[in-house]
Amino acid sequence: MLFAQRATPSQCRVLDDLTMALNGGRAWSISTTLPTAAQARCYRLKSAISHKHIFKTSLKKTLEAHRVANRASVIRPVYAYNSPSLGVYRPPLLQEIQKLPLAQSTTNTPRRKKPKPEKQTPKLASRVSLSAQGDRAAQHPWLDLVQSRRKDQNGMARLDAEITALAEYLQPSSSENVAIARIVRQISEQVSGVVPIPPQLVGSRSTQTAFSSSGIDLMVRVGDENFSASGQRALNTMTSKTFTGIIQGLEAAIRQHPDYDEFRILPAKSATLAMIHKASSLPINIFCGNKSPSSDDFIKTSLAGTPSLRPLYMVLRSILESRNIFGWETASVGSYGLILLVTAFLKQQNAQFQQQGLGEQLLALLDTYGSSLDLQTTGVSADPAEFFDFASVRHKYETAQHPHPVLVGQRALLRFKANASKRSNLPAAMHLCIQDPTNYLNDVGLQCVRTAELQKIMSSANIGLQLAARRWDGDGSILGQALNANFDEFQRIRTSLSV
Repeated sequence: MLFAQRATPSQCRVLDDLTMALNGGRAWSISTTLPTAAQARCYRLKSAISHKHIFKTSLKKTLEAHRVANRASVIRPVYAYNSPSLGVYRPPLLQEIQKLPLAQSTTNTPRRKKPKPEKQTPKLASRVSLSAQGDRAAQHPWLDLVQSRRKDQNGMARLDAEITALAEYLQPSSSENVAIARIVRQISEQVSGVVPIPPQLVGSRSTQTAFSSSGIDLMVRVGDENFSASGQRALNTMTSKTFTGIIQGLEAAIRQHPDYDEFRILPAKSATLAMIHKASSLPINIFCGNKSPSSDDFIKTSLAGTPSLRPLYMVLRSILESRNIFGWETASVGSYGLILLVTAFLKQQNAQFQQQGLGEQLLALLDTYGSSLDLQTTGVSADPAEFFDFASVRHKYETAQHPHPVLVGQRALLRFKANASKRSNLPAAMHLCIQDPTNYLNDVGLQCVRTAELQKIMSSANIGLQLAARRWDGDGSILGQALNANFDEFQRIRTSLSV
């Protein structure tokens, strides 16, 4: 349809046709845009199809003529902007608004105060780094403890002596143990009004696997119905919410002592109070528990049965720390997981292997976990001591009438890796799988996602130690070829505890 007659400005205002209302002149323009149904009421409709557009003998010509008529231009009025009609509202343009003079304010606008920066939560004390990077030169302080040997001793005997000396150097001295006991006693006296039972020393300090730079782990015993030494009844079993309340009370009590700083409550299933000892910068963690950690009992039993476990663990941990690939904060294996790795390896060896020197045992350990096994697909179990994968677990299930809980746990841990692989979660699929002997469904190595890098470091350390032992000429350190460490911070902590 073609629209022929012009509408009046008042009609356009009623229909809210802004384009027409803004222009009140007599100018005409050609528009190819069809009006809406509301705008069409402003015009007198005139049929655009006449009899001359109808061909009775040809449907094709008729349709083509109709298309041409429908595509014809629509004539509509456009009012000139410079001479609007009376009663037509013309909104001001942006340029005109910008030209208007700004009104001078008689009142002074108050200045906004800068917001005070929020108080940042202090970071937790990080693990003491043994890495020799930047200006930190590599050091070999354990050589002072190496017993004098004959000049004709071979490199492997020298490596045995260095491993023993390094383990002796890293473990806390008697004066340091006295200082740790004094710190624990000081904390117990400070929280005596909050909990009836003094906090109990747990972790590496209680299992005798700690370094001089290791932190202090304390557990508040709850849920014991026995009476304490003071005659007071112990706390009953409580929920995690109540545990958090206890931890908050401990924080308020210890804050009053000037020797501790950087308090922080870590939210978890069981809240943990983290802080540091100012003089030594040792991290201290306090948490609640119903009983002593089962892992501590397992470690003590393993140390009693395998004497070489402690020195091998300390040397292997030092090598990993010097490469910045030890601990959960580096997405690697922790102390408990590393102890389980060494324990699983030693328990699978025969009595003849146990009689070999520490150097040969260390090289065999590094070769097994660095080259022989693929730890991305193979799990490690310390009790019973074995390595397991999908094939071995499937075979045991087929032959066992009643699967042992150990086997059930191994299948669950491997299924977790398989499901992670299906979901393209490669870090979880390739993590280091270590079955917890105290809870078969617990994966101790779940946080270690740098499995491939961990194996490469063990493999390179094995090759480096073998070459150094073979080329040793009676001078220098063999263990230093794999342990490129700096002990300045380690020695500072040791000195602060000995004062």
